[in-house]
Amino acid sequence: MEGQNPTRRYKWFRPRQAARGYGAAVGGANVQSVSLYNNAKSTHVLVVRAISTASSAVLMQTEVRRGVLGTKAMDGVPIVALAETLPGQVFTGAGESQLVADYLIANNGDQAWNHNFPFQILQPDTSLHLQPGPSGSGDIEVAFFWEAIGIDELDFIDW
Repeated sequence: MEGQNPTRRYKWFRPRQAARGYGAAVGGANVQSVSLYNNAKSTHVLVVRAISTASSAVLMQTEVRRGVLGTKAMDGVPIVALAETLPGQVFTGAGESQLVADYLIANNGDQAWNHNFPFQILQPDTSLHLQPGPSGSGDIEVAFFWEAIGIDELDFIDW
């Protein structure tokens, strides 16, 4: 069909390209954070579909930043069992500076977004950081759910 991208169209959700991960920063320093880092070398972006939070804080602050912050908690776990590891790592941090918040979400557990409208798209070597808000103090646990897609697929999202 003329005008069609020869690659598969990115529509709704693809389990083979999906992963999840969890991080907890508890106790210790006043400022805690959990982040999702895109460790892809060049071709994949992470499309963050859902975030589940637990914290003593009422709000969660988010920030997108280049590079990693903290200690690696885990690699992403593919949704399809025994599949190869996909881009995406979860990091936890304690004692770093307050984030420059770009968005606030209520800490009510499941922060799922419509699968056709992602919460965040992370380019390689960028992280999505979450901290308890507004002061950054308090324990924080975060679970992420994302897809790792080819960057060229972004231009053909079927909204």
